[in-house]
Amino acid sequence: DDIRQALYREMTAKAMDVRFQSRVVSIEREGDEKITVFEDGSRETYDEIIFATGRRPMTDNLGLESVGIVPDEFGAIEVDAFCKTGVDSIYAIGDVIHRMELTPVAIAEGMAVARTLFQGQPVAPDYNSVPTAVFSQPPIGTVGLTEAKAREEGYRVRIYRSRFRPLKNTLSGSREEALFKLIVDDASDRVLGIHLLGADVPEMLQGFAVAMKHGVTKAQFDT
Repeated sequence: DDIRQALYREMTAKAMDVRFQSRVVSIEREGDEKITVFEDGSRETYDEIIFATGRRPMTDNLGLESVGIVPDEFGAIEVDAFCKTGVDSIYAIGDVIHRMELTPVAIAEGMAVARTLFQGQPVAPDYNSVPTAVFSQPPIGTVGLTEAKAREEGYRVRIYRSRFRPLKNTLSGSREEALFKLIVDDASDRVLGIHLLGADVPEMLQGFAVAMKHGVTKAQFDT
């Protein structure tokens, strides 16, 4: 929630009109302007529009039903922990299984299937603590548990937040702020989640994700 609220502040500060849970009936072009018509009948004029509609697996016309595979309600191919479908000889990985639609995750799934089938080492893909990014302006980088999820799982957590203007923003006069947030297990001092908002954080997060995967603690961050 902290990251979402901070991103909303930064986007609206740049004169973006951010709308949630809005049903768009149509988007029309009039010259250089885009006219958006909403379900309630209102019409708004914008220079540019980003319309986040979500996505679904492209499994239509693959002939799945002919081999005994029935996609779920989203069109995804259902698989077990080892990426095997309901047909013993068929495995599925990547976006079509609708788990984590990230290229590195699809590669990891492929490697796990290869080890399972060809090396005699049954391996289930590990979806814990996968770093992800949202390339908004400013972008988001996140890995591990959110604050809400950590509390839901029974952890007693300590929360560390830092809001600041990056140095290059202070020199350029930009008012854009960054937000760093750590979720820490109070009992063990282990970092459970790292959530970042700011320029270049998707790349910055990669090193943090490796450290977190190996059990980094808040005390080690402090050193």
